Amino acid sequence: MRIDDSGDRVKVWLTQTEAETLQRTLEKQAWERGIAGMLMLRVGLRSEEATTVTPEDVERAEDGEHWMLEVRGKNTRGGEKTTRKGWLPEDVE
Repeated sequence: MRIDDSGDRVKVWLTQTEAETLQRTLEKQAWERGIAGMLMLRVGLRSEEATTVTPEDVERAEDGEHWMLEVRGKNTRGGEKTTRKGWLPEDVE
């Protein structure tokens, strides 16, 4: 794990092995936690976003081959929540 606390916010990066270990641990606890963990680790969702997405939020990308996940969540500039799209890796689809 790499921690960067040089700025206003503390940032943490996991290695691939650490992310895989975390994912396996979450899956063992409950299937719902496994899905939430996968969405956070592989798609980049925030914890709040991972608990609010539904299958209806999945849509085909413009290229017709991939899938995207539309999420409504935190506006990093402040104010109302915003909508953004996250790419679903093939093994997450």
